[in-house]
Amino acid sequence: MRRSPLLILLTLLPLVTVFPVWSQSLKTDGNIETGAQLVSTVATGTAPLAVSSTTVVPSLNADRVDGVEGADLALDADLQSAEAMLVALQAQVDALGLALVPRTGQTTCYNAAGAVVGCGTGIGLAQDGDLQLGVTWPNPRFTDNGDGTVTDNLTGLIWLDDANCFGTRNWTDALAAANGLFDGSTNDPVGGDCGLSDGSIQGQWRLPNVRELQSLVHYGVSIPAVPNTAGTGKWTADDPFSGVQAGSYWSSASSAGDAVLAWTVSMGTGPVASVTKTLTARVWPVRGGQ
Repeated sequence: MRRSPLLILLTLLPLVTVFPVWSQSLKTDGNIETGAQLVSTVATGTAPLAVSSTTVVPSLNADRVDGVEGADLALDADLQSAEAMLVALQAQVDALGLALVPRTGQTTCYNAAGAVVGCGTGIGLAQDGDLQLGVTWPNPRFTDNGDGTVTDNLTGLIWLDDANCFGTRNWTDALAAANGLFDGSTNDPVGGDCGLSDGSIQGQWRLPNVRELQSLVHYGVSIPAVPNTAGTGKWTADDPFSGVQAGSYWSSASSAGDAVLAWTVSMGTGPVASVTKTLTARVWPVRGGQ
């Protein structure tokens, strides 16, 4: 009896040879070089058929890609995704021209007589200490770089560690002192300026503008109104700065109402005031910023 072509094909199918076509190269240690899936081509007589193999291959760690565990790959993917989200968020903020306002640090509520009252009810409702709106301060707020500088982890600004290196100056001299600051240990054979060893050169340091200077104020403490390293309380000696004074510090901003005045910030309780430029105040240099 003559067999049909279909019957012949079904009879010969078990004898079909499977030729593996690797979509990845293998390392000498048996790990897959660029992927975790094995692809084979089965000759069917009509067209190649690609199938995924789940066959356990001895000495082949199919859960490793380029020698990296799958769990690590998943974690790396999560981190990349989070980073991409942050970049996208920053792009949106930049596109909108938004400036994120930080918290003041105040967590207590008061009445008109200055007595502490409970936040969230009565006169304490919707006070700053109740709402605590704004960007949350990082902890630690500051990082002592060990080179005469301190980084504010909230703003990214780099401040001179010694907040009293120059004593008191008039405004013109304060501008010149801040702008002339540099790492003397590497740039001047005579010696360093204000204990710097950060590699900075002349022209990188400056007087802060009034908003930058005010960003150092912690409105939940006083005398001085400067936060500690963690940002959870009041500054104490060398925590993280040295020589912080409760008096006024010069900013680089002049008063638009009367240009013989420049803006200062008092580190005693945090007030901002315009002062005649010929008078004296303290100097707290900064570098960096947007």
